[in-house]
Amino acid sequence: MSKPENPQAFPGEHTATTHEDNHSTGMGMVYEFRAFDEGMTLLDYFAGQALVSMVSVAGEPLEEKSENTGKHRTIARMSYLYAEAMLAERERRLT
Repeated sequence: MSKPENPQAFPGEHTATTHEDNHSTGMGMVYEFRAFDEGMTLLDYFAGQALVSMVSVAGEPLEEKSENTGKHRTIARMSYLYAEAMLAERERRLT
């Protein structure tokens, strides 16, 4: 079975404009920059949503100084398992 399509979740084009003034001549320049941000993948987005739910149910936040325990690794792994299932179901509904 092939893996489901995993598109970008929030792709977008961003434009930034900067103004550069030359105070000695009184003239200025305007520069416009365009960048394309692919965003995170839909798999990552779904995993993050699942993670929020599981952490809220688990009731034990990961302490800053705590070890990466087996429980935390399990929750992270399960988040991606749910996300993969969501992608598979999404593809099933789109075909």
